[in-house]
Amino acid sequence: MIPVYPRTARPLDLFELAFPEYWVLPVDRADRSWHVVGLFNWGRNEDVAESAPVVEGPRDKTIRWADLGLAPGDSVLMFNVWDRTCEWATGPDWTMTAQPRTGTLLVVHPQSDGPRVVFTTRHLLGGAVEIVDETVTDAGNTLEFSISNPAGHEVTVYIDGPSAPTTVMAPADAVIAAGPCDNVWAITFTPDQPETFVQISFD
Repeated sequence: MIPVYPRTARPLDLFELAFPEYWVLPVDRADRSWHVVGLFNWGRNEDVAESAPVVEGPRDKTIRWADLGLAPGDSVLMFNVWDRTCEWATGPDWTMTAQPRTGTLLVVHPQSDGPRVVFTTRHLLGGAVEIVDETVTDAGNTLEFSISNPAGHEVTVYIDGPSAPTTVMAPADAVIAAGPCDNVWAITFTPDQPETFVQISFD
């Protein structure tokens, strides 16, 4: 994906399966941090410790809060990159069933008290490289940031927060819609410049 993020994910089950299926990428931007987690089912695999084959079939895949540096009771937003769905989950872990030869990519954000960007259709990493200068002003009632996106190509920015956005003050053509889960909203617009300043007010 372009632009490139200068860090790679690491496999957490490297010495469990011959072909790792649980990958974690820590992401940092300014004073914010989150994780991108890849859960894969490669079909046939091999149990390294037992030197035994793992047959092709559905497999449960678990994200452990401890692997992300989270406390067991922390609440997180899990945003599915491919189908653009999301859900809130509370630890100490979360499990899904992965069908054979499938991959799930999740952007995992710790719960926040204020509004923030949690994902964009510009990139897979939840705002790691395309969002800059993200700030909250006016006692938490205004969210501002700039996004890089090719001019003429529609982009959607997903935000969350304790209250609903009421007005997009910039850019003028932006449309607010309900997002794919509670307390998440979608802001869609078509930039006319490579970088766009966005300003959103809340209740």
